[in-house]
Amino acid sequence: MAPRLFLVALLVAAGCDPCLDTEAEDIAVDFRITAHGIPPPTLEYTPKTEVHVEKRPCGEDPKGQFDLGGFVSAEGDYESQPFGYNLRNRADEIFISFDCDGIGAGTQTLGYDDVAPYAGGLCLIELVPEGAARLQDLYAQNPEAFVFCHHLAYAEITGQARAGVTKAEVAKALTDHGYARVSEGYIPETSTDRHVDLQEGDIVLFEFDGPAQADSAAHYAVVHGNRVWQVAYWGKDDLGQEVSVLDGPREIEWFFQPRVLVDPRSGEEKTFTRVYQYWAIYNTLY
Repeated sequence: MAPRLFLVALLVAAGCDPCLDTEAEDIAVDFRITAHGIPPPTLEYTPKTEVHVEKRPCGEDPKGQFDLGGFVSAEGDYESQPFGYNLRNRADEIFISFDCDGIGAGTQTLGYDDVAPYAGGLCLIELVPEGAARLQDLYAQNPEAFVFCHHLAYAEITGQARAGVTKAEVAKALTDHGYARVSEGYIPETSTDRHVDLQEGDIVLFEFDGPAQADSAAHYAVVHGNRVWQVAYWGKDDLGQEVSVLDGPREIEWFFQPRVLVDPRSGEEKTFTRVYQYWAIYNTLY
C-alpha cells in the first residue's frame, strides 16, 4: 500500500473508535460502599447484603469484579471494605448491582466525571433504594418541577413530575391514588425520643404548631430505604431563579430538632432553629 493510502486507512480506522474522542487523564480512585435501612441482625436472622461491583472500561469487557457483602451493624448500617479502580476515559463506568434486605434490589452507575473529584482519595457510595433512584432520575430530568417540598410528594404519589403543582393537588392525588392517613403524632420540642416508625413509600407531612393537613402542611417528604428524602427550597438567586435541591437520605429524628443544611449558593452551613413537632404519614392501603 502506498504511504498516502496507508495514512488515510489509519485515519479512517481511528475515526471508527469512539473511545478516542473521550480519552482523559488517568486517575486512581478508592471506593467504599455504604447502605442504611437494613434490618439489624439477630441471633436467628442474618440480613442479606449482596453487592456486585465492576469497572466497565470504554470499548472493553468488564473487569475488576468484586462481590461484596457482610457485616451489618445493630443500627442496620452496612459498610464494605475499600476497593480501587483506575479510570482513563470519560466513557469508563463503575457499575454496581445490589440486593439487600430492607432497601431491595437495584443498580447504580458512576461515570468518570462523577468520580474525578475524588481522584487520589476516597469516594463514598451509598446504595439507593429503587424508589429513591426513580425520584432522583425524575429530578435530574426535570429539576424545574421540584421547586417546593410538596412537588416531591406529588412525584412520588403519581410517578410524574409537573411544575407548579399546588398542595391542594397533592391532597387530591393522595385520595385518587388510594393513599390514607395511616398514623400521626406529636413530638414536643423538648423530647429526646424522636423516633417514628416508617414504611417504604410513606408520604410524611410535618407541621410546627398543630396537626399536619394534606392540603396545607408546612413540609412534605417521602420515605425510601427507611430514610427520608426532601426538596429543600433556598429562595431566589441573584438572577431571580428559584434555587432548590433534592436532599437525603435523612433519619426521621433529624426533622424534630434544629436542622443543619448546606446552602448550595454559598456552600455555607445554615441552621434552621424552628422545630417541627407534628407529623402525619400517608400510604396506600394495599
